[in-house]
Amino acid sequence: FSPVLRERLGHHIHGEVWADRIKSVMHKNGLLERPIHIISANMHSVMNSLFAKGTLKPSEAKKDIFKTYETLSDSKNIAIRNKVEKSALQNGMIYIKDTSGTNIDVQIFDTDKIDFSKTEFKYLEKDKENKAVIFVMDYAFGEQAYETLDEFLKPIKADGKDVHLDVKSISIMGKAGILEGGKGDVMIPSAHIF
Repeated sequence: FSPVLRERLGHHIHGEVWADRIKSVMHKNGLLERPIHIISANMHSVMNSLFAKGTLKPSEAKKDIFKTYETLSDSKNIAIRNKVEKSALQNGMIYIKDTSGTNIDVQIFDTDKIDFSKTEFKYLEKDKENKAVIFVMDYAFGEQAYETLDEFLKPIKADGKDVHLDVKSISIMGKAGILEGGKGDVMIPSAHIF
């Protein structure tokens, strides 16, 4: 590599802009010092699992939950997809469209604002300071995943003090390949959990 290329690779220009914006939004919403779980996934999986059951009509929600997720994954069902997204945005989800050049959008879920009785999950934590923040970043692979997370995990100055993020888990799925099959293609992931 040329010295210029080596220098540019080491400077994480897009990742730094991406991370700074996200941490700024988290600070503005009082989420910086809460426990954080980071997931690299598509932009509907976590949202659907937290909000589909409580948002959709009882007849739709009574279906097998996986059938509901399948319905929501179909691009023909834009109306119900939008309904779930609207509910999520009103009940603890913050959506951050990327403007940094990384092309990695982010959803941040404040579990303090989610009514878990309307989900398939039980969440027992009562103390707001200990309630998790679920940080979902659109799929990132290889160097891009490293760059963005390296920048995100750096401490931030907020209100005159250094804040070290309380990251409890990181789950990055790397796509290893696609197998063609009679029932459709199957993506084989390789998980990296830190």
